[in-house]
Amino acid sequence: MSFKRLIMIIYISSYTAHLNQLLYSALEFSKVHKHRLIIKYDNSIKENCALIEFNNNSYFLDYSDNYVFSDLHTQYDYYLKRSLRQEDYKGNIKPLNFQINFATSPFVLFNKLPKNKEFLVKSKIEILRMLDVFKLTNMSHYSMLYDVFVKAQNNKGDGKIIFYTRLWDPDNNKNPDEKKRREKQNDFRIGACRIIKDNFKNSKVGVFDSKLARAVCPDLIFPNKIISKKEYFSELSNSSICIADDGLKDTPGWKIGEYALMGKSIISTPINVLIKDFIQDLNYLELTDRNSYEEIPDKVEYFLSNNNYLRMSEQNVFWSEKYLHPSTYISNIIDG
Repeated sequence: MSFKRLIMIIYISSYTAHLNQLLYSALEFSKVHKHRLIIKYDNSIKENCALIEFNNNSYFLDYSDNYVFSDLHTQYDYYLKRSLRQEDYKGNIKPLNFQINFATSPFVLFNKLPKNKEFLVKSKIEILRMLDVFKLTNMSHYSMLYDVFVKAQNNKGDGKIIFYTRLWDPDNNKNPDEKKRREKQNDFRIGACRIIKDNFKNSKVGVFDSKLARAVCPDLIFPNKIISKKEYFSELSNSSICIADDGLKDTPGWKIGEYALMGKSIISTPINVLIKDFIQDLNYLELTDRNSYEEIPDKVEYFLSNNNYLRMSEQNVFWSEKYLHPSTYISNIIDG
């Protein structure tokens, strides 16, 4: 779809990592289509959400990692949600697909951000990461440039399996349902790491260091206490088969989107949110349920047989170009 030259206005209440994909994509979209991009501060917008006004339409973007709607969808022409269940996909409600934390031109985006004091105070953490040219912080935008992801598409690896993960302490949450959910999540992550490690030498799996990890799986903790984004992306780039599972709130985290954008083959627990055109057995292999880590070796063997992982890699490169490329990401939102 082509557009005449217009003004795109994005309203946000604070700048968080959840908004990087949107803001950097909008920057690239406006550059490609010669539109003017304006980012304004609006304290009424919920955190990790944004409102776009473009071509006489309003688009509310909800990047919350749970199924609860952050605002009333009837107030806008379109309501796009990251964690969208199939049954909620109706009317003006649309999916935002996978979320990825990437950057394109940090200083250019910084110049576009609102400069009033209240906004800058609320946004200071992400702004520091944005300006961290020397990559002193683990989440420096210069470690997460979009080009880094795209270059990895050319590296198909040699069948290596990767799963970097962390544990969440059930005792840190008072809700009994959340405690059980965290226990189930931790059991899968520990079991997945161990079964891969025991069956495949060509693998890189482990758990990030924590008090809980030291107590329940010290054998799986990475030797390095801190693993930078640059180090992780280097390992991911050189891998072929990636393991994914739901994050907090039983919705996909950033990891699976990174896998897809890098053109990797994916084994995942069931994906319970709507991801447009991301198809089981074409873009990922699905485990039976949240506990089925014992199925992973068979899925890996399928990928290794006749280099099947290469075919899924190509499918995910194609899918990511359609849905995750900065310019097409915004086009999919604007097209409604």
